[in-house]
Amino acid sequence: MSLDELEIARMLSTRLCHDITGPIGAVNNGVEFLEDGEDDGMYEGAMDLIASSAKEAVARLQFYRQAYGRIGDDGLVCIDERKEFVEAFLVSSKAKLEWNESPAKICVPPIAAQLLLNMFILAAGVLLRGGIIRLNASTNDNGGYVFDIQSIGSSLKFDDEVSAVLMGTSKNITPKTVQAFLTARLATSLNCSLDVSLSDDFFSIKSVCVASVSA
Repeated sequence: MSLDELEIARMLSTRLCHDITGPIGAVNNGVEFLEDGEDDGMYEGAMDLIASSAKEAVARLQFYRQAYGRIGDDGLVCIDERKEFVEAFLVSSKAKLEWNESPAKICVPPIAAQLLLNMFILAAGVLLRGGIIRLNASTNDNGGYVFDIQSIGSSLKFDDEVSAVLMGTSKNITPKTVQAFLTARLATSLNCSLDVSLSDDFFSIKSVCVASVSA
């Protein structure tokens, strides 16, 4: 592993730890409330906090395992098998998921399923106050597939540095931009294009891939 690859791995690990620190910390807070035991009326609230936060932590770990981990490179993955992971990942973001897939099942190589999940990470990060995240997935005339993820809400923000790294016009890889770098690398490895657009209340990240699919 080169130094650059090692640094990228460190940045992604930092991002992962940061993303699960919130729910894990909330579990710890709930346990501390129980240990204090000064107010019986706090017991139910503490247990609810522990349960909901533990569920969120598990959901995020399961999602990132699918998005970042090496689970298997053989065969094909039907993208509807990833829907439950995305739904669980989005619960804490107050974003509603709309999943629009062509009538025929879209089945892709495992790394393409990872591309889709990493695109969802970027789309979710644009929504500051919740909203709708919509996937439009379809096959194209070239025997490939199209992923178009749209974020709809108020006060959307997509950092210029992140956009530049995603589109390949910048090589400034930082903890803030490393997610865009990984997404772009996945797309390149699959011979997929990437395109983004942003307005005040609408964001789209779209990938068009030429790899074959199975229905």
